[in-house]
Amino acid sequence: MSPDGEPVWCGLDIGTTHIKCVLVGSDGSLLGIAKTDTPVGTDGVGPCHDPEEIRRSAEAVMCRAQSAARVPTVVQAIGVTSVGEEGVPLGRNGEVLYPAIAWYERRPSSSARQWLTQHPGEEIFAVTGLHPDLGLTVFKLLWLKSERPGVWKACDRWLGIADYVMWKWTGRAGMSYGHASRTALFDLAAGGWRAEWVPEVLPRGLDALPPLLPGGGIVGLLRKDAVPGLVTAADTPVVATGLDHIVGAYAAQVTEPGSVLDSMGTAEALIAPVTVEQFRSASYERGVDFGVAMAPDRLVAIAALQSGAGVSSIRRLFAGRDAAALAELDQRTAAVSVGANGLCYVPPRVRSGQGGAFFGHRFDHGAEHMTRAVMEGWSLAAADALADLDAAASDVVCIGGGSDVTFWMQMKASILGRPIRRIRTPEIVAVGAALLARRATQADDVPERGVAQVDLTPPVDAWVAAYAELQPAFLERAASVHGLHAGHVYP
Repeated sequence: MSPDGEPVWCGLDIGTTHIKCVLVGSDGSLLGIAKTDTPVGTDGVGPCHDPEEIRRSAEAVMCRAQSAARVPTVVQAIGVTSVGEEGVPLGRNGEVLYPAIAWYERRPSSSARQWLTQHPGEEIFAVTGLHPDLGLTVFKLLWLKSERPGVWKACDRWLGIADYVMWKWTGRAGMSYGHASRTALFDLAAGGWRAEWVPEVLPRGLDALPPLLPGGGIVGLLRKDAVPGLVTAADTPVVATGLDHIVGAYAAQVTEPGSVLDSMGTAEALIAPVTVEQFRSASYERGVDFGVAMAPDRLVAIAALQSGAGVSSIRRLFAGRDAAALAELDQRTAAVSVGANGLCYVPPRVRSGQGGAFFGHRFDHGAEHMTRAVMEGWSLAAADALADLDAAASDVVCIGGGSDVTFWMQMKASILGRPIRRIRTPEIVAVGAALLARRATQADDVPERGVAQVDLTPPVDAWVAAYAELQPAFLERAASVHGLHAGHVYP
């Protein structure tokens, strides 16, 4: 007998900082929402995630979201999204051999250096759409090969962090094309694993990798009592949705060329839908990555920045984690004039690993000036990266925690010289996962058009001309630190 309650679709987002869950009703309304801190540990070398801790935290937050719902609910399907790059090596009996090395952890190794001599950056980009970066999956596997050879040799199967959770719930393995395209083992043009490369980084070759699914593909059915306390329908599909940024773009309806998503999380990603032909003609020197959106023939260009982490760190440096102190710092920062009283900040560049720099620091610059300069620096860097996407005139849509800071949004709009759309729906990435779960299980049209709550942030008239004057000086200083790459500094 089926339980009584409002039918809902569950979206789970395993993020860098938090694990979030939403329950979306038949009419697209949010009936339940909850989040918890993402548990982080270490292997003695750097940050890692215990996949079982991730699973338990995910299950707890799903139950909390259901408890928080204003009416009794019954989950019809579960969509799962997560960060990319990181995953779990499993032994022959399905045992976890090693924790998931955090996606943002970059570990050099002799195996990586050797592999890069065999496959230089231009070749990697031509095949995968990615620039060599030690954060990518392939380099985490090569680190295991060099530094944990016993683990590497015993690896019978490798699953992404979202895939691991879904496998534990269903007993079946599956990975989204979007997540696969962040491994540097996926051939974008061919639409599948790069068969010649996989045996170089996994001892069992292709047999160790999961089958691939489009965004919204069903991995399997939730096993009975797999998530204790969660009220579900009799047969509850578990759905692979894709990379977190891409799932957010889906929910924000940034799915066609001509619009750009600015996903302002811990990492900032500028995402522009593109054609396969645009990828094939792209220049390696531009520094823009490419990946899969919902299906192999639907691609995106991605310009990555570290603005969320950069702004958060400077705010915590001056105000700690106290909400009142942070609010007071934000108020003072917003009152500082454009240009931060002559203080210019050039952010780090992810591609080169080169650090950032302050220019023009004086004794009378306080915390509010340094915070303003950091926010301006990241915003100017994002504008340069946006131009590098060949999308300077496109519609820009912002999601993520950073978009909640109104004066930061005003700063971005003023630098671009046009309004920016801001999605106000909470946990929009998890909402996207829920919508994809519904799309996978319902023949009728998903009511996603009414889900995203949008407002418009216009430029501040007095700031537009000031930033237009400031931008060339910023780019000149940024080029002096990082150099120019196909006419741009960032990404």
